[in-house]
Amino acid sequence: MNNFALNAAERVRSKALKEKIVKKIRSSKHQRITFSEFMDMALYEPNLGYYMSAKELIGRGGDFITAPELGDLFGTVLAHKISESLNQLNGPKIIYEFGAGNGRLASQILSQFHKLKIPLDKYVIVEVSPAMKLAQKQAIAAMDEHSAFQVSWYDELPNDGMSGVILANEVLDAMPVELFQLSSNQLHQAYVVDNNGDLRTTFQKHIQKDVLDLFSELDLSVENYDGYWSEIHTHAAAWLRTVADCLNEGTIIICDYGYPQHEYYHRDRNRGTLLCYRKQRVRFDPLDCVGCQDITAHLNFTQLARIATERTLTVNGFTNLEAFVIEFVSKDVDSLRTFGGSPESFKSTSELLALTMSSEMGEIFKVMELTKNFESTNTGFMLSDQRHRLLVQM
Repeated sequence: MNNFALNAAERVRSKALKEKIVKKIRSSKHQRITFSEFMDMALYEPNLGYYMSAKELIGRGGDFITAPELGDLFGTVLAHKISESLNQLNGPKIIYEFGAGNGRLASQILSQFHKLKIPLDKYVIVEVSPAMKLAQKQAIAAMDEHSAFQVSWYDELPNDGMSGVILANEVLDAMPVELFQLSSNQLHQAYVVDNNGDLRTTFQKHIQKDVLDLFSELDLSVENYDGYWSEIHTHAAAWLRTVADCLNEGTIIICDYGYPQHEYYHRDRNRGTLLCYRKQRVRFDPLDCVGCQDITAHLNFTQLARIATERTLTVNGFTNLEAFVIEFVSKDVDSLRTFGGSPESFKSTSELLALTMSSEMGEIFKVMELTKNFESTNTGFMLSDQRHRLLVQM
């Protein structure tokens, strides 16, 4: 039996989405679409894309597990970090969470704020998926203390800008990317084409301007990377530029899988980081099960740091999840107990191991803090000199 086989409803939805993608290809001038256009439709096409479906996506009954699904420790540590940042801001105490998944992290943070009586003017969730928005509302409504907070949902960025803490947990890795290939001393870009009603990826010499601009910043020697392919994060870059421009005062906390640039584009990682997930299994063909599997790519944190600097943000913190969690557990015992736990209660749990072990999330999952128009005095995960040099490479 094929564990990845689509059920009847999934087959109908996937077929309809594939037909829509093929139609877009056939109507295009050059009979092709960029890989990011395909990925955007596969994940976010209204009523058909992966994140637009009503099925359970996140958790042990879904396709993948995020840090908040492991328990409350990650949400506890993050709530502590956010509360420190909000306490230093002069303006309103607002949290903006982008792409809040099934709402579990939001409910964990709000529960901790209620427990400690931390003032919060508003919790804003920016969400494009109606299905995810419904799950978030249900999760927050199930909280005993949900009525203590004002929670609002936006489909897009607020028109009047933002002041507060912006949170992006496992959001940017689900944003569409472009694929590139280095072959015969030339740069090629991936396109998706129609193959008699099916989809096929082809690498061509025509390079989109945004891809070429971002590729030029990677400083890759084409002749030394023959047969190499990887990703360019066009959408994550555009998201950070937009959010940075909309932020009046506050901090952006990005929690996600990724590497500094020199690790991301190491010659040994010659097939990039693009992966698909279905039923808790890793898959490698993004053109399969269209609309019924997650597609993700790790982040280039050096690129994000570079964009942040260009947009007058300060890279205030960057570390892996292991250091982020362990420092809180080991050095802030009083705060940990206040937040409802003890070092002893976490040490033997599978949750702590999953968050801190290098073979799990501990090393590959990173936390970055970017600030604007205020100097944070937080010391939770300040950059070491070495990490700082890695991040500000230009």
